[in-house]
Amino acid sequence: MPFRIMDTCIHPYGIEIDEAKNELYVSCQTSGHVEKYDLSNPNSKGEIVHQMDQPRDISLAPKRDLIFISDRYEKQVKVLKLSDPSIVVGELKVRKPIGLVIDNDENRLFVGSATGHVKVFDISEEALNNRNFKEIGSIQHKHLTHPAGMSIDDDLLFVVGQDS
Repeated sequence: MPFRIMDTCIHPYGIEIDEAKNELYVSCQTSGHVEKYDLSNPNSKGEIVHQMDQPRDISLAPKRDLIFISDRYEKQVKVLKLSDPSIVVGELKVRKPIGLVIDNDENRLFVGSATGHVKVFDISEEALNNRNFKEIGSIQHKHLTHPAGMSIDDDLLFVVGQDS
């Protein structure tokens, strides 16, 4: 199986694939940017698509043409246009955001925070049209102090904490 060396990415953290476009997105925590790779070209170099303070996780909503990137030290999740990541669509204020996952219908974004919460945001078509991605819920558990990895299967949310 072929592999690539990402020589411009220092401390990679989040990874996401846009299967329709055959592109790979990687957040580079220490170098402070997000890179995109063309998976159909084994010689492609990473293209920096967005500069940030300390990007963590990445989640794509291709039907909504959105990319979400958590930036822990800026205390926000950036919402960018997937087809042109230089366009900022919005910002979600979250203290110490880490992990991200979007439900299968692309209506809800779950944001794991180092404060021990998983915040739930409305990212529906209506929210996008009104540029109003509001928080619609919060999940907390005494053993979930650092929710970094998340995945969704049907209606089940799976959360992995780094220190629990």
